[in-house]
Amino acid sequence: MTSATGTVGRLVRESVKLDRSGVELGFAVRCTIGVAIPLVLALLAGQPLAGVSAAFGAMSAGFASRQGVYRTRALGMLVTTLGMAVSGFIGCHTGAEPAANVILTVLWGLLLGLLGALGSTATVVGINSVLALIVFSHPPYDPAVALAQAGFVLAGGVLQTVLLVLVWPLQRFSGERRVLAAAYRALAAYAGHLPEAKLASPATAELTSVGTALADPQPFARRSELAAFEDLLDEAERIRAGLGALATDRHHLAARGRDGAAEAVR
Repeated sequence: MTSATGTVGRLVRESVKLDRSGVELGFAVRCTIGVAIPLVLALLAGQPLAGVSAAFGAMSAGFASRQGVYRTRALGMLVTTLGMAVSGFIGCHTGAEPAANVILTVLWGLLLGLLGALGSTATVVGINSVLALIVFSHPPYDPAVALAQAGFVLAGGVLQTVLLVLVWPLQRFSGERRVLAAAYRALAAYAGHLPEAKLASPATAELTSVGTALADPQPFARRSELAAFEDLLDEAERIRAGLGALATDRHHLAARGRDGAAEAVR
């Protein structure tokens, strides 16, 4: 009973704990603006339903913008929006047919499971496409209205993507700086506690993240700026190789010292 109570208490504490490192104010502001613009414009035009559809596309595209780096991020947003528009258009036509709706939902769910094997971006595309199918399948529309609603969803996602691209020149490589800083911190932590009794290789995941970020460079960056980050990555790789060799030598020397002490005791 005490163990169960402790487990529940730990789960509650973990669920209410705020991880401030995951809070991105700029991301929240940009996504909020992307959702608010279609709502306000549609309200002024007397077409609130169109605004809701466009805001739905903008909101989902905003969530999709957490994946990728630059071009891959924008592409993920556009593919997510396109998948939602197509799913919403189909859902609009099957809303009045429960059997067809159930079959399509099952097929879309299967597709989501298959897309999950392709990575996090594909998973986001699949989840939002299924949501669009479910949301738009409730009120049946005639073909013209269905096409219009799908277009509004697509327009909202495109708007959110445009807002993302517009802020790229204002971001002074914050993403690249963040992953490089994490890589060098990991190397510093390894250097500060070189393994002696048990071999362990220097950090690789952090350097992989840097390579991924630099493989998808900012379209507005100058070549000289990108070269500086590539040089820092090369230097980090050299440091990692040196630390690995140093840790290996230290391990062998320590093992040889222990073996010599054991022979002396005999």
